[in-house]
Amino acid sequence: MQEMQLENAPSLPAEARTLLQKITTAWLGKIQTSLTSKKRLGYDSICNQIDHFYSGTMGFMYRDEFRQRYTGDAIKPKFQITISKAYELVSLFGPALYYRNPTRTVRPFKGVEFGPEILGNPEDPQVIDQYNDMMQTQSFDDSRAELRADLLETYLSYTPREQPDGGLEQAAEDAITEALLYGRGTLWSEPFTMPGSKRKLTGSFHYPTKDLIIDPDCTKFTFGNARWIARRCVAAHWELEREYGLKPGALLSAATGQSGNARGTVEADELREINRERGKSHDMVTYYKVWSIGGVGTRLSGMDQHGQAAFDNAIGDYAYMVVTPGYPTPLNCPLDKFVTATPEEVGEMFSWPIPYWLDRRWPVSVLDFTFRPGSPYPICPMEPGLGELVFINVLISTLAGRAWEDSRTIIAFYEDMAEEIEQAVKGADQTVLMRLKRNGKLLRENVEFLTNPELKGESWMMLEKAFELFDKRVGLSELWYSMNSGAASRTATDVQAKEQKASIRPDHMAKQVDKWMASAAQMEKMCAYFSHVSGDDVKHLLGNVGAQLWDQLVTTEEVEVIVRETDASVESNSSKKPNRERDLYNLGQMYTPMSQQLDGHANATGDTTMINNLNERMFEALEGDFNGLAMGERKPPEPSPEEQQQQMQMQQQAEQEQMQQQQQMQMQATQFDQSMEQATFQAEQARKQAEHEQAMQQDQETHDQDLLQDEQEAQAKLRHQDALTRLSRIQTPRNAKNA
Repeated sequence: MQEMQLENAPSLPAEARTLLQKITTAWLGKIQTSLTSKKRLGYDSICNQIDHFYSGTMGFMYRDEFRQRYTGDAIKPKFQITISKAYELVSLFGPALYYRNPTRTVRPFKGVEFGPEILGNPEDPQVIDQYNDMMQTQSFDDSRAELRADLLETYLSYTPREQPDGGLEQAAEDAITEALLYGRGTLWSEPFTMPGSKRKLTGSFHYPTKDLIIDPDCTKFTFGNARWIARRCVAAHWELEREYGLKPGALLSAATGQSGNARGTVEADELREINRERGKSHDMVTYYKVWSIGGVGTRLSGMDQHGQAAFDNAIGDYAYMVVTPGYPTPLNCPLDKFVTATPEEVGEMFSWPIPYWLDRRWPVSVLDFTFRPGSPYPICPMEPGLGELVFINVLISTLAGRAWEDSRTIIAFYEDMAEEIEQAVKGADQTVLMRLKRNGKLLRENVEFLTNPELKGESWMMLEKAFELFDKRVGLSELWYSMNSGAASRTATDVQAKEQKASIRPDHMAKQVDKWMASAAQMEKMCAYFSHVSGDDVKHLLGNVGAQLWDQLVTTEEVEVIVRETDASVESNSSKKPNRERDLYNLGQMYTPMSQQLDGHANATGDTTMINNLNERMFEALEGDFNGLAMGERKPPEPSPEEQQQQMQMQQQAEQEQMQQQQQMQMQATQFDQSMEQATFQAEQARKQAEHEQAMQQDQETHDQDLLQDEQEAQAKLRHQDALTRLSRIQTPRNAKNA
């Protein structure tokens, strides 16, 4: 394995063969341990017993194998009656839970909405520009997400009817039948290609529940609690050799079964007996597909640490193996490819075909109705009533035998009268005449009819009670059979209350079916992405433009966008059978008022769409044909001449009134304009008068100020002149004295 370049990995083909053989042996051992654990828990035994009550042969309960295991050796009545209560359960619940394929929907997860204030001041132009840019980007992303969801929804609505073997409807019905019998039904989402076609599509397929093998150490069948699961498969050896690229005849030694075709073909072989003894006539191989989240399984297989490290580095925790007894290596990793592979190629060979582990999912959608605590296996719906069912079959068979015995006529008589009585009784005549010799005894003392002791009524009461208990255990309510024991329901409220109580269990089971269908839709979405369904594969469905958009928005999209940001689901109760009586009652209550309203709407607008939809729903509830009864656009009838003349007069009158109103409005407008002009003129005059008065007042104030100033200046001059006069008077005597 030098070419593989795994660190410290074996380098010889012999060592590589030993390494792969240990992996195969280890997984076959784990699978056998799981099968043993399943049998030890009693789940297989319960399923086998229920299967007999559903489709077993008449009287299977009284065969040695069943009696020794369940009822004891002593019970073996003359009439071996088997009441198929399991068939009743399936035939009543099955159609109610799955009537048609559900409506699949795909919705994107949209971003949060926010205003510009989250970015700052909403009045700031820069904040507004930044907010507009962000909203434009988000709008673009939302548009792409919506378009992607529409493409996926169209595709997922198409594949249920396109997948082979009856489509999703048949696969789901088969799985629900198993869920009603064994407590669990399965759907596996896988890609497929029709014969002669190159288009790759996906579907959800049913495989028997018994072929699902679960990690025996888990206490609940969930991702993570179980570390691995497997599926048992059977195929012709040449099909597997072709699928996994093996040499012709490489798996012939692993074939342990013989098909009907092989048995017919072998008859032409002169050495057929010898070849049968040697196993050369076998052509069917039992093999197992294993999905693990705990690695390839080398830790406890005896492999050396170097080999473990090499596998852990190349493969990781999520590993996928296909193994079969009688072949030394995993089928998905042949020895000749393994010794020349690179680590990346080894990792690809052992990787899950579809990585459902990205969404914490196993590659199977499981429908379980009732969880069994501490166990990966569910409680079968019929399991709680198996004790009563065995008792019912034994008791009713015993009572039937007793009724047969009571139907016989037993006549006792003396031997000396044997010849006469036997001839008379065995005759075909309705009127029998018998002549008997007198022997000194009364006639009733010579002949007597013998009867069995009367059967006590307790036996029939016990049988009736057992039926009642069984029906309560499994949900076969009397309302399912339109029966009503005891007092009759007197009011609609009483009937409705009984229906609500009787529908608790079926409604819960229908909810589980919806969740299961949503899981299958989500897984098929992932399967389409990871199996590379391209635009060319869906061009016939979406058209050329749709195919291009598919490649842009789905095929080449990031993993997280498809797995996390696009949610596939189903509409609630869309697969459930409609309740015709309930729908008729509800429609009858609302039809009259709604039809009156919608009829008025149609008369006013001419649109009859809504009233047609209402009528169509009524026809669907009545299971009638609505074709050809839909109304077109509603138009008013043509008026008569008198009505036309009346309409013209009314129109003329209306026009005159309109003209008068317009003239009146014009006069009012003119008066208003005149009043506005008068008011404006008066306001202007008042303004001018106010300005003139203000100007005059200002001039008077200015004149008064000027007079005051002149007076002050004159007084100042007088005071100055007076001062000069006094000064001159003082200076004249001084000058005279000095002289």
